[in-house]
Amino acid sequence: MEIFQDFIPEIVAALISQALGIAYVLEKERAAAFVDLDSAQRNIGDGLGAIANSIPEKLPNNENALSSNSPALDALPFPVWQRGAEGTMVFQNAALSTLGGETWLNSAKFSGKFVNQSLRICHSDNHATQWFEVLEYATESGTQIGCCLPIEAAIQAEMALERLMLAMTQTFAHLHVGLAIFDRSRKLTLFNPALLDVLSLQPVWLAAMPTLREFMEKLRELRKMPGASEFQEWRRIVVALESIDQSDAFDQYWTLEGGQTLHVTGRQHSNGAVALLFEDISNQIRTQRELHNESELFRVVTNRLAEAVVVFDPAGNLVTANIALNSIWGTECVPNAGQSDIRQLTSCWREFCYPTPFWGELRDFSSGVESRTSWSASVRTLANRTISCAVSPLPNGAILVIFADESPPFEADDDHFSQKRPDQNRL
Repeated sequence: MEIFQDFIPEIVAALISQALGIAYVLEKERAAAFVDLDSAQRNIGDGLGAIANSIPEKLPNNENALSSNSPALDALPFPVWQRGAEGTMVFQNAALSTLGGETWLNSAKFSGKFVNQSLRICHSDNHATQWFEVLEYATESGTQIGCCLPIEAAIQAEMALERLMLAMTQTFAHLHVGLAIFDRSRKLTLFNPALLDVLSLQPVWLAAMPTLREFMEKLRELRKMPGASEFQEWRRIVVALESIDQSDAFDQYWTLEGGQTLHVTGRQHSNGAVALLFEDISNQIRTQRELHNESELFRVVTNRLAEAVVVFDPAGNLVTANIALNSIWGTECVPNAGQSDIRQLTSCWREFCYPTPFWGELRDFSSGVESRTSWSASVRTLANRTISCAVSPLPNGAILVIFADESPPFEADDDHFSQKRPDQNRL
């Protein structure tokens, strides 16, 4: 008995330490809305199992060892018990007796056969519901010692996390962008329905919560990522995703077989989780290409015209001009789309003309001061050439200006471009 007595403080100290430790961990994790119960269970189980296995096989009357220290064990706030080699209850402390003793354990479907493992049980009475993590380990002599650790904080945290996940899922369900969130161990924890549509994935497969590498391997198999047939390119993308940190973000455009284009962004959050967004921008890319083709067609067509065609946006900035503009106004006023505006160009053009109110009226028309109806005028250059000017409003506040040289043909030379008015008050 005296030999066994040496183990009692170790058992009690270990149980209290583990209980306080898990309470601290669970409360801390609860505040962070994250609970890692598996790790806590393993720590407690390993400690209790080591203590149980450290008791010698042949100790006299070891079945009564805990009962001889009942005052110390009765002071514990959680249940502790000992079973004999036959599975009968040898000792139970006051906390277990309050709950109902062996009858309560059996009603919770917990028996001596469930050894060296853990089990969650729920105790309800008229006052409150209590959750416990039950641990029972066998000694080398066949006896079993066990305890129940309260885990209400863990259960509440898990329920809060489930409610949060449900709310997030319902919120993200309305997004048209595919969302995949991987936890700090890079395991899929949340996805929305759009992810199925964008990447052609099966919900059953996603529900198995694959890892990030398994997820990317699946995309490679479905050819939903660039370089799917080239392992090195695939691995480069996977490594880039796995190494995302808070100071950097993953941002790529994936052009896939069949014409689909995805905008993929990824960012790591403070808790180590990684969120990936998959946006199908195929329609936008298709629209941009169509607009580019239409713009190119417009440029080719207008460059075949003898008239100069100029378009200004509502702010007066030059949008486009054809090559005939240089034939009429020369190369000294070469327009530059995106950098030239109507004020700069009209100031240059009027240097080649006799005084006329046309240039001021054109600027006023562009700014919306004048009525937005089509009108025309003529200007005469210092080289005695007549230029007809037709101005028309376009949708969204833009304007179209067409210049046509109506002078009779003459032998081409550069003098009619080089003649400018001397410095004088400009209109």
